[in-house]
Amino acid sequence: MESDYFTAMDDLLSGATMEETGSAMIGDTDYNASCYYLYASLDTDILRDNLKYTEDADELIRTAIPALIRTMALTNPSGKQNSFAGNVLPSAILIECKEEKVPVSMVNAFVRPIKPEPANDYDLVKGSTQALVHQADTIQNSFGLHVKQRMWFCPMHASITPACETTVCKTLPELLEQVADTLA
Repeated sequence: MESDYFTAMDDLLSGATMEETGSAMIGDTDYNASCYYLYASLDTDILRDNLKYTEDADELIRTAIPALIRTMALTNPSGKQNSFAGNVLPSAILIECKEEKVPVSMVNAFVRPIKPEPANDYDLVKGSTQALVHQADTIQNSFGLHVKQRMWFCPMHASITPACETTVCKTLPELLEQVADTLA
């Protein structure tokens, strides 16, 4: 967490004397790196059951789920955007499709704050991506949960990929197409 100390000057004081000049406002605002982890779990069997009376429910699911993923990928927290312009796109997206209904969040990858250090070339994004991949591999190797399809999208650090069997996608549209194909 960093603090931005600021002062605002009133340059339009008319008829001001030296005693009246100075800062119109002094303050500080805390901020951090705009590095966020977003997690969602969706039971497609329950979704399909909820849509059983809908015409062509399977096609609706194949369209809606990629649209949901795209929306999640392109949405940012909205607070303080005018001050900090933290409008960033995802650096990495991991999607797992499983037969076994065991939702698994990878949030423990970030229990310890990622710090700029030589192992990640002093790059918080690279360090966060490495932590996410390590967590995914650790869960796969430790718990043996069968993943039907794992998809990975990481445009900034293409060399970082999970060691476990994964389809690597080069673009977001390719990832969304893979998701739709998996749902077919």
